[in-house]
Amino acid sequence: QTANKVEAQATKIEEVEGKVTTNTANLKVANDNIEAAVARITTNEDNISSQGTKLTQTADKVEAQATSITSLGNRVTQNESDITVANNNIALKVSTTDLTEGKVAAGAVKTSGISIKDNSISISSTGNISIASGGKFTIGSGNFSIDSSGNVTLTGKITATDGKIGGWNIGTDRLYAGSGTNYVALNTNASYPAIWAGNGTYSSAPFRVYKDGSVYITSLYALDEAGTERKIDLRSSYWKMDSAYSHAVKTLSVENGTLTIALYNGTTVNFNKADLTGVSVGTDGRGSVYVLDALGNRVSAQ
Repeated sequence: QTANKVEAQATKIEEVEGKVTTNTANLKVANDNIEAAVARITTNEDNISSQGTKLTQTADKVEAQATSITSLGNRVTQNESDITVANNNIALKVSTTDLTEGKVAAGAVKTSGISIKDNSISISSTGNISIASGGKFTIGSGNFSIDSSGNVTLTGKITATDGKIGGWNIGTDRLYAGSGTNYVALNTNASYPAIWAGNGTYSSAPFRVYKDGSVYITSLYALDEAGTERKIDLRSSYWKMDSAYSHAVKTLSVENGTLTIALYNGTTVNFNKADLTGVSVGTDGRGSVYVLDALGNRVSAQ
């Protein structure tokens, strides 16, 4: 007994036919906790075993422990269970450790859903593996590691059919992002285009690139002769550049000996009857329409 605690202990030793059993009970009462422990140690010629329980109580929690250790030849087995009841939680732990000649045996270590067996570690509970601040979890020679900030260093291959990477969603056979008119997909399935954009359904997408190299597109933008950006509409029977319609030919007609060429920009070009023998109509590559006579000379418009 001291000024701040009282301790009592009782011990009994028995020997029967070479078997020695030691029983010990211990009680400690302090100003902030009570601790009680009971233990039994049994020894004989080839093995040692011990069992013990311990109960600790403080103002905010009660903890109970039970432990058994058996040593038989070169094998040591330890079983331990622990339960802690606090004012805001209950924690339970059960573990088994099996050592043979100083090595973890094939039954191995099990503790609350964590199992270490042979050359593997498995976690079957909902618990977590935590890395302290500044620490790192490394596998093998460092080809895979995770630090406490969540940074992953990996050397090798990644195989995934779900998740996200760089803003892209990972699918079974595609990477895709966005929705509606902002949808974009890269696909490896032979039944789909390699790339499509503008709609989640590829057959409705305004832009598609197929694996044979063909492209589906609804419009392009190009510069006209003055350097102005124009939209080229590819969905009509002619290529239309904005409202100007470029210099595409709209109609050809002959009336009263005169050939009339009407352009989509509203311009009309006329050629008289004398110029119509063996003529051909073409463009000079800049959208201007010309007519050649039978000798290949350009015919001036009237």
